[in-house]
Amino acid sequence: MPGALPTTEFAKLTIHASILEKFLDYDLVVYPLPKAINFLKALA
Repeated sequence: MPGALPTTEFAKLTIHASILEKFLDYDLVVYPLPKAINFLKALA
């Protein structure tokens, strides 16, 4: 599949996501995320 993440990178993301889900409410993470990403891009 073109543009797919390497398996190890995908596994890392999946692990981090499952950890986040345990500690944080889904809505708390998902809704602010695009704003946070845009903010970080603006700093770069």
